[in-house]
Amino acid sequence: MSAHALTPGTPETPGTPETPETPETPEPPETPVADFGTGFLTTRILGNGVGYQWTRVPGPDREDAFTSVPESVRAATVALGPSGVRVELGRGGRAERRYPVPLPYTLAHVLTTLPEAPDRWAAMPRLLHDVGATVRRVHDEVRTGPVVRRPSGGLRLSRWLARRDGPGGAARLFEAAGHRLGRRRTDRVRHWLVEWEQERPDDVLVLGTVGLGAVIPARPPQAGVLLAGEELARGPRAYDLGWLLGELAEFRLLHFTGPQHTEAAALCAAAARAVLHGYGPEAVDAEAVARAAVLRVLVHAHDYAAYVGWTEQLLDYLDLLAELIDTPAAAGTSAEGPYEPTDLEKA
Repeated sequence: MSAHALTPGTPETPGTPETPETPETPEPPETPVADFGTGFLTTRILGNGVGYQWTRVPGPDREDAFTSVPESVRAATVALGPSGVRVELGRGGRAERRYPVPLPYTLAHVLTTLPEAPDRWAAMPRLLHDVGATVRRVHDEVRTGPVVRRPSGGLRLSRWLARRDGPGGAARLFEAAGHRLGRRRTDRVRHWLVEWEQERPDDVLVLGTVGLGAVIPARPPQAGVLLAGEELARGPRAYDLGWLLGELAEFRLLHFTGPQHTEAAALCAAAARAVLHGYGPEAVDAEAVARAAVLRVLVHAHDYAAYVGWTEQLLDYLDLLAELIDTPAAAGTSAEGPYEPTDLEKA
């Protein structure tokens, strides 16, 4: 199971006014490049030889539509300008979102096709450093406006734990989690979710899916792109950071564990440090980020079971989660040390 097999989606934001359709690009791409999806999210990529358009639609098993993008949020985000990475909120409404981007693949694709993409792989720490810096600017400078919903990933987990059921293999995962995690760890997860759902004065605009499947590299001088807008929410800073660090931890602790992947695992750890350096370690609650990273791994396990189907590899996820719930710091990372493995990045 790859970390980008599921790209979490977004429930709509109750009370948020619908955003009017924004104009299309003058010449939208028309040549089909790729189609892929799950019960949660489907994606079509079109190209025209110059650029690409990603069109995302909620999958058939998804309970909630995309969030709308308030005009105040869109304007404030555009005003940030690119700083290595630009935030792309997409065009369209809650049933479809279209994103103009420079390339037909994400950083998650790069990680899962490592042998074919060594150059872009080596550039990952720098790119994620810029993602961290950009997310910090969003948190500091873009007001939540009418966005009031809590982060979607937490809502999905809370619903799953309450219902003990869901689409696809959700019920089977719940049963397996009961055996592998036990009552104490499950209660701890519930407690963390309650913390996420409580409104606090220092809540910020959360982009929601700041993950490897949302980061599109670019060839200089173009900026990389961070796809967002489907899961806008109001929540803690730790959410966006933990989402990304959880995905990197998943690669490092589950997929890059063999001796042939030592270099890849080290680069994932360096990329995680790069995210925190880019964001600014002084603004980070390290414990909250680590808990968010653990929850991100659990969200991915849930989403795969529910929207793709059961696989025995999910048991490996639960075993890893048992360790991470006991020691969440292992899923986060320290900002100490260099954020990039210089030798690898220069290779």
